[in-house]
Amino acid sequence: MNEAMMKRYKYFDDHDPEYSFDPLTKVLNRQEITGFIEWLIQENVPFTASMSDIDNFKNVNDGYGHMIGDDVLEKIGKTIEDVIGSYGLVGRYGGDEFLIVLPYITEYNDVWSIFHNLNLRIPNVKYDRVDELSVTITSGISRFPMDGKTYNEIVSTSDKALYRGKMKGRNCFIIYLAAKHANILLKTDNEKTFSSMETINKVMGLLTKKDSLKNKIESIVKFFTFGMMMDYVGIQGKSSMLTESYYKLCKVKSFGFIPNEFYQKEMNSIGLMFLNDRKTLVQIGDKELHERLKSQDVKSVFAYSIQCENKCYGTFVVYSNQGRIWQSKEMDLFVIASNLIALELKELGKTLEDIL
Repeated sequence: MNEAMMKRYKYFDDHDPEYSFDPLTKVLNRQEITGFIEWLIQENVPFTASMSDIDNFKNVNDGYGHMIGDDVLEKIGKTIEDVIGSYGLVGRYGGDEFLIVLPYITEYNDVWSIFHNLNLRIPNVKYDRVDELSVTITSGISRFPMDGKTYNEIVSTSDKALYRGKMKGRNCFIIYLAAKHANILLKTDNEKTFSSMETINKVMGLLTKKDSLKNKIESIVKFFTFGMMMDYVGIQGKSSMLTESYYKLCKVKSFGFIPNEFYQKEMNSIGLMFLNDRKTLVQIGDKELHERLKSQDVKSVFAYSIQCENKCYGTFVVYSNQGRIWQSKEMDLFVIASNLIALELKELGKTLEDIL
């Protein structure tokens, strides 16, 4: 509870502390933190606001139970308050989402420094009875008045930045910039479910339409890059990268070929490997693949063998130059696409090199 910070602002003068805080996390409740933002806007006080989500929190509840889930919520709230300190206030917006408010702080570098420190601290939080659990957060950040003039506009721009952070791979923070994020379209829960089904149909449609396999492969690679905001998607054959696509905001534009055998030794029984962070390779003793990825500034990677009936045609790869928490839904799509490509190659009696 940051009651000392509350005393700085007249908004809280007549508020009873007994009814101001979330009973579980001990940070401000939703009514208080949202009311504070509206008061800052009314008083024309510049500020930064962040919607900060715990990544994959449902998996924590499902895998460890709600008592551990409650412990995670409480300790994440406490850690956010500790990091934010005298810079601002924290509230629980709902569920696993926190709302952070930093009055009088809007300079990009200042905001970046605070949230960079927060993202460094969160994964190191320790939880009761579960030593191996490491939790991360994703934050979408906007600033008043440059990113919105009303409460709804600030929440909307924060949500757009948060959406971009989730698409980028989670465990990150995005500071809203109109030039980059204004055109992001937010979806309701029902629209998200429908959108997921649409995405599956899109992938199937691109790879089963009447067209040359070359055109279908190039279309699906571009769809994954631009439609799903993947930094880099490539399909490599036995000795070279055969087709590739970079997302417009990817900071690296020179990812290259890594021989298939380096991925294959880390693949599971279905020919799949993924790393949220390449440092995992050091921990398991594969320093050679680690160094190859590091030399190209690849921080996280998904790789899947394009194969049919034990014949390997090449590897489907997705790279990011930042850490990424790979989601099962997106990996399912990569696997479906790879398998459809392999099946058509078998039917045609051709290799990827023949096609591309």
